Amino acid sequence: MTQILTKTSVATRITATAKDDKYEYNVDYQVAEGNTVTSLVVSVKSGNDYIGTLSLNGENKNLSVPETADVVMINTTFDAIIAEVKSTLTV
Repeated sequence: MTQILTKTSVATRITATAKDDKYEYNVDYQVAEGNTVTSLVVSVKSGNDYIGTLSLNGENKNLSVPETADVVMINTTFDAIIAEVKSTLTV
């Protein structure tokens, strides 16, 4: 069979979890060749209740959570998740 696909990049997908005093975070991110994060998405839960989604695209953060959520705590934990992900990358 003739190949029609040309591989343009290879990425590694990582899933992880984190917790703070109120919420659980399901983290899903991809690291491409050259050790760059190509996507980072975090689902936030409180017990069995879905709270919202956090994402990082380049340097742009997006938090999609209700106003009733503890946005300061969620943002602080998200910053810590981003810092930890970036600290695992090698230059």
